[in-house]
Amino acid sequence: MTGALPLQPDRGRSGLPARAEAPATRAGTDGAALPGLLPGLLPGLLPGLSPGRGPRWIDRTALGLTAAAFLAYLWVALAASRKPYWMDEVLAVWTARRGSVAAVWDALSQGAEFSPPLYHVVLRAILAAGFDEPVILRLPSILAIATVALAAFVLARRRFTLPVACLALVFCLSGPLVTYAIQARQYAGVAACFALACTLWDGPAERPVSGRRALGIALLLALAVGMHFYAILLAAALGLMELVWMLRHRRIRWPIVLALLAAAASLLLWLPIMRAVSAYNHGDTAAPDYYARPTIERLIATYVELAGGDDLLPPAPLVILLVAVGVRLLAGRRGAAQGDGLGLVAGITCAVPLLVFAFAAVVTGTFNARYVIVTVLGVSLLVAQGVAAHRRSGLIACILIGVAAAGLLWNAGKPWTFRREAAIDLATRAPPGLPIATGNGLRFFEIYDGVDGATRSRLAFLQVPDLSRSPDPTNDHQVARWAGIDPALPIGPMDAFLAAHPDFLLYTDTTVPDQAAALLRERGYTATPILARAGMSLQLVRRPAAERPDLAGNRR
Repeated sequence: MTGALPLQPDRGRSGLPARAEAPATRAGTDGAALPGLLPGLLPGLLPGLSPGRGPRWIDRTALGLTAAAFLAYLWVALAASRKPYWMDEVLAVWTARRGSVAAVWDALSQGAEFSPPLYHVVLRAILAAGFDEPVILRLPSILAIATVALAAFVLARRRFTLPVACLALVFCLSGPLVTYAIQARQYAGVAACFALACTLWDGPAERPVSGRRALGIALLLALAVGMHFYAILLAAALGLMELVWMLRHRRIRWPIVLALLAAAASLLLWLPIMRAVSAYNHGDTAAPDYYARPTIERLIATYVELAGGDDLLPPAPLVILLVAVGVRLLAGRRGAAQGDGLGLVAGITCAVPLLVFAFAAVVTGTFNARYVIVTVLGVSLLVAQGVAAHRRSGLIACILIGVAAAGLLWNAGKPWTFRREAAIDLATRAPPGLPIATGNGLRFFEIYDGVDGATRSRLAFLQVPDLSRSPDPTNDHQVARWAGIDPALPIGPMDAFLAAHPDFLLYTDTTVPDQAAALLRERGYTATPILARAGMSLQLVRRPAAERPDLAGNRR
């Protein structure tokens, strides 16, 4: 990746050093098209490194800062990847640990997760090789986000100077994509497949589409669909790019059309799972306060998060985006050409949230930022276009790369702490002798997976008799599904647990609704906090005195 870029004088096509006053924009995409899938990626990338047209010191500075940013990204991602899994990761890993591929398919058909099986098959292969550590299982996501950044670099380098292309790369590594790099989830892989498909789709209009290039697009999009159902909408986005291209150039590129149709048809392979989980999904989305309901507020928040960053990292992406917009406005009509065809890729990729939102509002009822993280790729290309319009684009790009690298390095020195760590700590420090119960589905999965065997043997999830009072029983439904998938899990009716245990420890979290805790209060159970941390507590719960047996009378 960028950490291995050659630090050498940048020379023009004649072999002589490039002129310092060269424009920021390269003409078209000459020599940079990808002739194939992975074998074709390097020929498309390497010409972008050697024939740059900016001053040598600026190129060297850009490469050095980019290498620092990439190393800081790896540092942050690998450090955070040592943390315990959060709930969705637990479900993915547990599904991958099923006895066979057929067992994985069966678990997904029962609602273990709402996705096709390809990502779980990848995790299962890693587990079968003897690697069962969070860092290893999150490594595919770390590499996938780096791949998205590399794709941004390739797309920008075909048109712009080296510093501007490096800026597009660093923008992807310094913002919200880091959140998905440190998850054993399929979202980063889906984004990487789409980003690589865009690099294969992009190319000079006069260049014929080879069979290898079309096959690469089909395979990448089919792989994305095999990891997540919503990836079919990414194939639709690429289809929209192709439609606009055909209208502009007034001809049909049949290899790409057939590739897109083949990718869409791959969804039929996962139709049995999709039909099964659609019923489960309807049960979740019908709740009045469903967490992922498609609303305009959620759509706006998604754009803000993906364009400006989230709360895990400093707001370097937002600073870069605002500067790029300002630079483009200052350049005005004097700005250089904005890169042939890049606006189409950037614009439609940035519109993916609108496409997914419309689909969610009409069909599925589920919209979440993690379904549309490819938007960051589009924003990075818009940033590159904005900066490239200025005659001092190389210097501006280096400054912005430095800002992003500084933000990553600053964050690398900070210890990341997640709420699930505090929950696991409370359960681990629980006084011995009593069972530990909870009605919090989110924390039940995280605690059960994160504690030692002795603590795990004390855990129990309390299923309340009636979930109709819950504003969002999504996690309770997930626990109930896993009770059927793995009967060994300590999941059972609340009333049966209370009959067997007059005294027990209860884990509660003020940030997550807990119907079991509310019902215990209604029934008159007393709760005394014994451990507390960050809004979470472990309470000693006792049965009401009126319901306790008269032990003294029994002794008489």
